[in-house]
Amino acid sequence: MSKRKRSGRTKSQAQLHAEAAERREAHTRLVLSREGDPNYVQMTRTDTGREISFGGTEKDAEIREALQNQLQRFRDKFGREPGPEDPLFFNPDKDEPTFMDPEKGRADYYAEVHAAFAKAGLDPAIADAWEELDYIVTESNQHTFTAMEVQAWEEAVERARGNA
Repeated sequence: MSKRKRSGRTKSQAQLHAEAAERREAHTRLVLSREGDPNYVQMTRTDTGREISFGGTEKDAEIREALQNQLQRFRDKFGREPGPEDPLFFNPDKDEPTFMDPEKGRADYYAEVHAAFAKAGLDPAIADAWEELDYIVTESNQHTFTAMEVQAWEEAVERARGNA
């Protein structure tokens, strides 16, 4: 291989590294700028897991409403507030708070997710990426993820859209 080709490849790798470093820097700036801002989702790690508080955007209001509806379903079903060990998304066929039926399996769960996305008119690539990674990154919550997680999310969405 000639020196010219080798230097071209090195430049390309250097460019990729520089771009990755810039993405990480931009993400760090975003995280710092949103820390404690009530307009954005906030996440606090606790002894029992994570505590999430939603921001002030329209999408956050929709998520908050959906979670409030799910809390009400729990109260209606079990006649009490959920405790720290209770699943918020529970098996409705059980008399005690029980996690969703593990026998249904992952494929059935994500079939329901895809159906719900289709019914709501949401981008199916988001459901595909969620299924691949087991998390969702939005404009409101991206600062609660690492730069690598955000990049993996963006790449998964692009793959699902057939743009990768």
